[in-house]
Amino acid sequence: MTNRAYRALERFGSDASMTEAEFYAYKYDMAYSTQSAVARTIACILATPPDDPEVQEALDRLATWDLHATPDNRGAALVVLWLQPFGERLLEEEIPDEELYAHLLDAVRFLRAHYGRLDPRWEEVNHLKRGDLDIGLGGAPDVLHAVYRHLPTMGICMAVPEIRTFRLPRGKQMARSIRRASISTGQLPRVRIRRTTPTRHCSSRGTR
Repeated sequence: MTNRAYRALERFGSDASMTEAEFYAYKYDMAYSTQSAVARTIACILATPPDDPEVQEALDRLATWDLHATPDNRGAALVVLWLQPFGERLLEEEIPDEELYAHLLDAVRFLRAHYGRLDPRWEEVNHLKRGDLDIGLGGAPDVLHAVYRHLPTMGICMAVPEIRTFRLPRGKQMARSIRRASISTGQLPRVRIRRTTPTRHCSSRGTR
């Protein structure tokens, strides 16, 4: 189970009468579930902490992190930089303690070298950049508001948002689509809103 699956069940799945505002809040949720691989990995390293004073402050931070990756969060940078290199391995296998400790130490040294502290605001580290536009943002891998990133360079993670189209039926359907910036043309994202006639039939491939 991915974190997005857990959080979808915890947010959408527990609210049968959500409002439109609640839908948007759920769609852009920036939290990890307590059942997620991220939460389990943190619990694992805290259960058998390394005897290394260089990572003790990081362990203290992990113990108090609230599992959120909002722009102002002061624990997300440490966790995402630490666990980013493992990717889907977190879901598929148990990571050896030695690897967990080594990557945690890498994250600690990176943050201290570039920010002078282990808990900068996530938006200070996580950036979306296109031309002269440079925006700090929230979101993280495998949260509902998914934001993936290239490996950090010069102290900044270059974010790659995963943005999808979704529809909110209300009488006539309204489709709001957001197109990611084009690498080849350098265009900035566009937001398009269209109103369409409600659909009334389904096929084996889903609603048309």
